Amino acid sequence: MNGQMTMKTVAVLAAMAAGTYTFTSFSQDYVRAMKSNHPDVSTALITGTAYASADDLSFITTAKNLGCSQVSPAVGTCKEWIDAAKAEGLRVALWMCEDISTWTTCRAKGADTVTSNNPITLYAAATNYMHALEVQGVGWSGQRYFTNDLPWRIDSVLEGPEGLGKW
Repeated sequence: MNGQMTMKTVAVLAAMAAGTYTFTSFSQDYVRAMKSNHPDVSTALITGTAYASADDLSFITTAKNLGCSQVSPAVGTCKEWIDAAKAEGLRVALWMCEDISTWTTCRAKGADTVTSNNPITLYAAATNYMHALEVQGVGWSGQRYFTNDLPWRIDSVLEGPEGLGKW
């Protein structure tokens, strides 16, 4: 990890309130460096793999060993794998979630969050979906783009200082 990346990361951390973000990376080295410099920061290890079964839990083990609080596999990951990660105390963020159909599937599998390149569109669709079910809304928290943060509460978006309105 080069010094310039570290300085940029430090500058970003200084500008963000504690507990309002999760540092995510595909790189174990970056996650390790972040945890060594900022042990209290929430971190997540990302993979492009969609786990079709809970037979291979090595990614979960790696994330735990790095001190991550979250794993981020691809949206095709099965419920059993998600359950195994949660049993180890990890939150699960599935990505990329670009439409309401994928969002409802991720929610049904037990994902804690989803990541999207189209958060505003997804937010509107999810809000309409939740209203149709007469359930209380959708919440958002910032990550690389935005993250659809369960338990799907709209009030945290509209009233909280870290809500979507500030973006």
